[in-house]
Amino acid sequence: MVLSSSHERAFCVGADLKERNSFSDADLMRQRPVARGAYTGVLELPVPTVAAVHGFALGADSSWPSRAT
Repeated sequence: MVLSSSHERAFCVGADLKERNSFSDADLMRQRPVARGAYTGVLELPVPTVAAVHGFALGADSSWPSRAT
């Protein structure tokens, strides 16, 4: 699997904090398992993953490239 950015100089991963600011507690609770499942799904892929970051790697989840196998 290859993770890439649509922007040529940066790779940014994580929650949209502006969007989450408008969430109620119930919205956050509904969204959490979905987000967690997406992250876990990528981390547990049964195939090799490749990460090539050209430029900045930003965001709380920008550590994904360092977990490439």
